[in-house]
This record gives sequence, C-alpha cells and structure tokens, in this order.
Amino acid sequence: MPSQGPLAEITDFFKAIPPITRFLFSALFFTSVAAQIGIVSPWQLLLIPDFVYRKFQLWRLVTCYLWNPLGFAFLMNLYFIYTQSRDLETGLFAGRKADYVFFLLFSMLLADVRIGFGIVPLWAAHEDRNGIFYLALPYR
Repeated sequence: MPSQGPLAEITDFFKAIPPITRFLFSALFFTSVAAQIGIVSPWQLLLIPDFVYRKFQLWRLVTCYLWNPLGFAFLMNLYFIYTQSRDLETGLFAGRKADYVFFLLFSMLLADVRIGFGIVPLWAAHEDRNGIFYLALPYR
C-alpha cells in the first residue's frame, strides 16, 4: 500500500533524489538553517585561513560553500542544486559517482566557487544539446 499524507509525499520526494544531490541539498539546507536559527554561528562556517592552518578547523574548507543567508536567493540556490545537480548526476555522470564527487570537490576547492555556481557551467554545456529551460522558459 503506498504511503499517504503530506509527510509521506515529502519523504518519497526526498528518497527519489539521487544520493550526491540529496547530500548537497540536505547539507545546504541544514547548514543555512542551523546558522539562521542560532545553532551555529555563521562566523564558524566561513573560511578563515588562519583558523584552518593554526587551529585545524578543517570543516571551514567545506561549510563556507554551503552556507547561505535565508531568503529568496537561498531558495533559488536550493532549486538550482536540485535540478542541475540531479540532471548531471543522472545524465552526464550516470554510473560515475566518484567522478561527480571529484568534479564537485575540484570546483569547490580549486576553482573557489560556490557549490551551485560550480555546477551551472557544466550543466549548461551538457544541456545545450537538449535545449535549456531556465525557470521554465526555453533558452537557446
């Protein structure tokens, strides 16, 4: 018997997301919400090289790419992570999860871009063959 109710629908939606995209979506959501409601200070998430090298606060190497202040930009970032990362993970990187994780780490650590902005150029190049729909509008 299929599960019913709004909570079950949310659970089914979440379970249908590919694993790497699910992790990115969850990490972005929970990191930002935790900073907004005061569980963790945003200052503890930012990349401060002195704290990384001298105090070994290695989480700053990753959390600085995941934190966003809540608002419209945060919702758009969640949307882009969901759609574009899902498309890349199930399309271009289908069956190659390690390659996708390497691409994400490379774009975060070496190219120094936010996680969503690292995905966009590759997604756009891949989707160019299929036609791009940006916010439900066709783009050529």
